[in-house]
Formats: sequence, C-alpha cells, structure tokens
Amino acid sequence: MNENPTTAEEQYNLGLCYANGENGISQDWGKAILWFTKAAEQGDSDAQFSLGLCYSNGWGVPKNEKTIEEAVRWFAKAAEQGHPPDAKKNLGICCCNLGVYYMNVQENQKAFDWFNKAAEQGNAMAQYNLGLCYSDGSLGAKKDMEKAVHWLEKAAEQGHSNAQQNLGIFCHNLGLFYKNGLEGMPQDIEKAIYWFTKAAEMGVVNAQYNLGFCYAKGEGVTGLSKTGDPEKAIYWFTKAAEQGDVGSQYSLGIRYMNGWSAPIDREKAKYWLTKAAEQGYEDAKKALATIQ
Repeated sequence: MNENPTTAEEQYNLGLCYANGENGISQDWGKAILWFTKAAEQGDSDAQFSLGLCYSNGWGVPKNEKTIEEAVRWFAKAAEQGHPPDAKKNLGICCCNLGVYYMNVQENQKAFDWFNKAAEQGNAMAQYNLGLCYSDGSLGAKKDMEKAVHWLEKAAEQGHSNAQQNLGIFCHNLGLFYKNGLEGMPQDIEKAIYWFTKAAEMGVVNAQYNLGFCYAKGEGVTGLSKTGDPEKAIYWFTKAAEQGDVGSQYSLGIRYMNGWSAPIDREKAKYWLTKAAEQGYEDAKKALATIQ
C-alpha cells in the first residue's frame, strides 16, 4: 500500500484503509480524515461523501454544529457531482439538524436558513418545519399561508404524518383568509373556493360545510348564478353532516324541508333535523316541531 499517494483515487483508498483498519493498517480516524480531505480537495466525490460522513457522525472529530456545517459543505460538493443518492439525502439531514440546533439556541435566522436549505434538498422534516414557520411567522419568516401549504404538501407527499394531518386544516384556513380578506390577504372568493375544495377533499369537515354554503349561494363559483349549484351544495353538506357537523345537519334538514337546493323531502328533513336536535341545536328542535 502506497502511504504517500498523489492521485485522488489512491488517497481515497488509503483513507478507507485507515477508516476500516484493513490491509495491515491500524484504524486511525485522524489519518482517514487527512487522506479523505486530500482526495476530496481534488474533486473525488466518494472522498467528499466519506468526509461528510466523518464530520456528521463524529468519526475522528467532535460532533457539534461546526463539524456538521463542515459535513454539509462536503455532502453538497458530492451531491453537486451527482453522487448517488446518499449525498443529497445526508445533506438534507445535516441541514435539518443544524436548523434544529440553531432553533434551540434561538439563532432564528440561521435556523430558518438551514431549514430552507434542507427543505430544498427534499428533507421532509425540514419541509414540515418550514411550513410551520410560514404559517405563524416564526423564526423571523414573513407569514405566508400559501408558502406554508406548499411546504406541508411537499412533506405530506413523503409520508410525514404531522404534515398530512395539518395540511387539510391549513388549506381550510387559507380558504377562510381569502373568503374574508384576513391576514393581509385580498378578498378573493374564487381562491377561497379553490382552497376549501382541497381541504374538503381531504375530509376537513369545516371546509365541506363552507364549500356547501358557497355552492348553495353561488358564491365565488365561476359560471354559477346566485342560485348556485344545488347538487354540489347538498353533496358537501352531506359529507360534513355524515361526520357529525351539526350546522350541516341543520342546513340539510332546512333545505329538504323547504325545497332549497333540493326537492322537498320530509323524511330526509326529519332525519337531519333530528340529528342536529340530538346535539342540542335549538333551531333544529324548533324546525323539527313544525314537521312532526
């Protein structure tokens, strides 16, 4: 084994011998890092990746935010060369870990910047955290619910359970902001409908209820008159009512009783008004008394 190699490949291989303690060489992480660095500086992506692993795992170096930043530097160099695909994955993990570290020591701008870098590398935890930052303006981020939803969607697509649970709620809230012109957003009923629909399709009961009313009134639904779309109104009210939403149960009962958005149907009216009345909804009790 050449112990004074000059080519990147030879330097990397010598680094591996020191890292693994093989070919008659005793394990020595310090020397492994030395030779990995020499090869990495010559552009060897395997050495760059191995060096990133050393710094990220604390092999031969103390594990702290500075060494993790060094790991990020080398993983990034390996990823830029298309090192399959572990470099990019580890880069995302390191960036996310740095985000958590700086968040815990209350260096908010650094935390936000590292979460952003990790999110762009496809790290689901960072995407989720970035979504939360944009939703409430934490870590110095400017509140932006559309960006919050964007990053939650990214995380949810990767199976992040908290992102999946919160995505529908965020979409519904975004619909409310556009419907009512809240949080500095202009009132835009068509955008409200768009976000209500996304949330409703994810099973968010309040979105289903709000969407039912939009269709009942023709509010913001392109191409509809003020009479709305009765069939879709009943569809979404029913979806919410079946989940136990008392307002939707009452709305269905009233509509079936009076022929609003649906033909008069006393049995269906009684069914839904009874459901609402059983939850203590006083207006449902009064309406039910008129059709007993």
